[in-house]
Amino acid sequence: IGPDTTPMPNPARVAARTTLADAEAELTDAERALAQLLRSPAHHTTINKAIPTAHTRITTARDAVTTATPQLRTHPAKLPANILDPDAKRARLRTGRRALQMVLRLLAFNAEY
Repeated sequence: IGPDTTPMPNPARVAARTTLADAEAELTDAERALAQLLRSPAHHTTINKAIPTAHTRITTARDAVTTATPQLRTHPAKLPANILDPDAKRARLRTGRRALQMVLRLLAFNAEY
């Protein structure tokens, strides 16, 4: 039994990916809201008053995306299981010992034959 070094998904990267997806969704919604505002049948003075708010929302969403992208790249996609859980153990096969035993059996059989 030894340490388990099987690659496992990194929970920090999963969280960073979720944050990036949420930021991209917010940016898409903000851009869509601006387009709907510009095509709305409301009076032009109402539309002109709402445009700066929509632009601010888009700018904030873009800043969130540009902040989340480098944070995603700082986390590796997978980590060894023993780093995520220090008590992770894995049984190792004893193929070398078993192979030697099979060779000795074959030699004994051939010697008797």
